[in-house]
Amino acid sequence: MSTIKDVAKKAGVSISTASYALNNKDNVAPETKAKILAVAKELNYTPNLVAKQLKTNETKIIGVFVSHISGFVVNQFVEKAKEIFEKEKFLVVSSNGQSANQLLLNRYVDAAVIMDLSIPNETIGQFANYDSPIYLLDRQLMGTNILAHPIQEADIVESLMTEMINKGYQHFAFLGAKKELLQNTMRYEGFLRALNKHHIDEHLYLEGKGTIQSGYQIALDLVSIKERPDFIFSANDYMAIGLIQGFNQKGIHIPNDIAICGFDNYTFGSSIKPQLSSIGIDYGKLGLEAAKVLLSIVKKNEYKKAESQDFIIYLRESC
Repeated sequence: MSTIKDVAKKAGVSISTASYALNNKDNVAPETKAKILAVAKELNYTPNLVAKQLKTNETKIIGVFVSHISGFVVNQFVEKAKEIFEKEKFLVVSSNGQSANQLLLNRYVDAAVIMDLSIPNETIGQFANYDSPIYLLDRQLMGTNILAHPIQEADIVESLMTEMINKGYQHFAFLGAKKELLQNTMRYEGFLRALNKHHIDEHLYLEGKGTIQSGYQIALDLVSIKERPDFIFSANDYMAIGLIQGFNQKGIHIPNDIAICGFDNYTFGSSIKPQLSSIGIDYGKLGLEAAKVLLSIVKKNEYKKAESQDFIIYLRESC
């Protein structure tokens, strides 16, 4: 089944131009529109008629797009956002990845809350160009109808690291995931800020894959290093748990030999030995605030600025 993306590619135009033409908008040159319509006919492209009918009847549909559609963190966020939207009689569609991308490109939703870095900036811009509002929590992106309010993770990590420096740790390591991910960048920025403010010039940067197994392997690699860090901040709990497993296996005592802290406060982190210290964000409150802000825009009310984001540093046995 052909998509609008297929039509745009074959016609040699952008997806937004193809959409304008297929929706009979006036801002496309007649010859370009004719070409696009011919390609659509050739590819047997048929828009989703149900979605078009919903759109025509102004049915209230909101997209809540997050990077994973399962897991307790996401469930907190999505359920609280749905609670607010459904009180106002909006239908909520939750998705991620390619599915969410297509929902935006085909305008099956009237507005969206996005916390999914796999959705391209181009898609977000095209959707917003239709006067459709988007509330972003995962990136800093400017544009008409785009409201970006990314989680200030750098500030959060800086608070943790300052506390650890004051606690007496001196030799630090940062265990990151993919460097191009905004979350990793922001968490590393906060880590560096704290070290710089306390004139700590050296640290070890460790690159994992975001998984328990990668953290475990890095722990085994660190065992053979003569001058090991005495504190490791892991950009997520999965890698931190892998570190604990690897060090436990090799007889490295946590926290006396090496202290560890993660990020996300997953529930299973408190069930391992030693219990993992972690940073937790109130994702439920974040979902409520995101929904309130987007509703204020959709309903053409006075724009309500999002409240500050709550977080808690859970210091357990690992540091």
